[in-house]
Amino acid sequence: MLHLTFEDFLEALIRMSCMKSLPFDAEIEEAGCTDAGHFILELQCYPQLYANFLVERRQSWDEEPLQEVSRNPNPNPNPTRVAP
Repeated sequence: MLHLTFEDFLEALIRMSCMKSLPFDAEIEEAGCTDAGHFILELQCYPQLYANFLVERRQSWDEEPLQEVSRNPNPNPNPTRVAP
């Protein structure tokens, strides 16, 4: 297969994002980090811990994700809107 339709591309993108090794919210908070990106950057300072993290979180495309995919990362359901 050489070409993907747009819909196939979107599905592949979602499947890949579900396989990404990301920390749980409790781990982010415990580490004193602001978000998952900050957590990963800090973890990369310790190569052995980072390697272990990647091995522990390894996912196959056909496995259930370790975290709820559709979880709301914003605990405030009514964010303040800025007037145009």
